[in-house]
Amino acid sequence: MPALAGLTREAASSALAAAGLRTGKITRSCSELPSGQVISSKPGAGARLAPGRTVSLLVAQQGARVPPVVGLSRAEARGSLKAAGFAVRQKAQIVDDPDVVNSVLGQSVSPGTCATPGRTVVITVGVAGQSFPDPSEPTLPPDSAEPPAGAEPTPRPTPTDEESPPEN
Repeated sequence: MPALAGLTREAASSALAAAGLRTGKITRSCSELPSGQVISSKPGAGARLAPGRTVSLLVAQQGARVPPVVGLSRAEARGSLKAAGFAVRQKAQIVDDPDVVNSVLGQSVSPGTCATPGRTVVITVGVAGQSFPDPSEPTLPPDSAEPPAGAEPTPRPTPTDEESPPEN
């Protein structure tokens, strides 16, 4: 059985054929190695095999596995994804349950996926809903409060003679 690790899948198949063996099952595995490079074979190099036997190959798929981050805190998820080599963006989702505020509710790339390092993974993070004031309603500073629509305006006091500014 020839040594196949480090060869391309095609070169490994040619080496097997030259040794009178056949290529069997080919399994891909996420790896830092270039895609298509043989990681290992089963049986391994040096094994004695009868002619015509099949040899299984484990072949690299270049990338990094996306870690599972749903249920983690926002900070933990960002750290885990960045450590695995991914860029991170987040979007907010309003939640009613205070226990899931700042927790990751979803991720854009499925956990376990072999993805290119540097790829952006979007995490959905729970945020508390705003109860007051309603952000769609304008707010006024306290000293410029206006009466509600349809209400009679409060009359402003007029200066008395004693409070009137001196005339020129």
